[in-house]
Amino acid sequence: MRRGTWALIITMVLTACGGGDVGQRPPDTVRVENGEVRGVVHADRTVFQGIPYAPAPKGELRWRSPHRAADWEGVRDATKPGNPCPQVGSSYSPTRATDEDCLFLNVTTPSTAGRRPVLVWIHGDGAIGAGHHFDAAALATKGDVVVVTLNYRLGVFGGFGLPGLEGSGTFGLQDQREALEWVRRNIDSFGGDPGNVTLFGVSYGASATAAHLVSPASRGLFHNGDLPHWPAFGEGRHVQSLAPGAIIGVDYRAEHRLDSWGNE
Repeated sequence: MRRGTWALIITMVLTACGGGDVGQRPPDTVRVENGEVRGVVHADRTVFQGIPYAPAPKGELRWRSPHRAADWEGVRDATKPGNPCPQVGSSYSPTRATDEDCLFLNVTTPSTAGRRPVLVWIHGDGAIGAGHHFDAAALATKGDVVVVTLNYRLGVFGGFGLPGLEGSGTFGLQDQREALEWVRRNIDSFGGDPGNVTLFGVSYGASATAAHLVSPASRGLFHNGDLPHWPAFGEGRHVQSLAPGAIIGVDYRAEHRLDSWGNE
């Protein structure tokens, strides 16, 4: 990302967020609603990666709305990022492993005392990639804010549209909303202020941010929205609704053998 773009992003989000209040320095191990997580302490920040915010959307949960992740025993290792979600795109290397078990988020918080504003970054790049590809270190330390990045379902898994399928076509957006719910319930454990959350992104991430800004279902989950890059509403054009085919009698489950999906 160019230096000028970084400067614009930092200026915009800090204007929206304001400053933080003095509080307690976050340790390398914190407790969230599901259990404890251990991150990595650096000189100027603490980083937690691969924290699940929803169950793996596979099997019976494929093409279903997300919900709260299950609890775990002991301390969960949060030193490495979780799997990227399955995706297509020429700019994303096919050698990188992806998996449907991919609904993870990452938290970067400065290693100094404070109760800080929170920035939630939605990755874009044509709806490919993963949350951990965004290096939040500079934004967190220079801006003195807590930064959350996240994965969400992409492509056919996030935008599949079929009449009769509850939540059809919006699963990726629902994942983002579930992550925002997690932030509201847990970010104070990382030194963040759940009452001062800014949502932002570029490219498809800006489009998603715009969608949440006008969605009644997302109301109250964040308090500011910044679009440092023009929303790319056309970047999801490869995901088409199947409603027209259903109207003329196309049996998609038979045609594409979808009846076997979800019976793993």
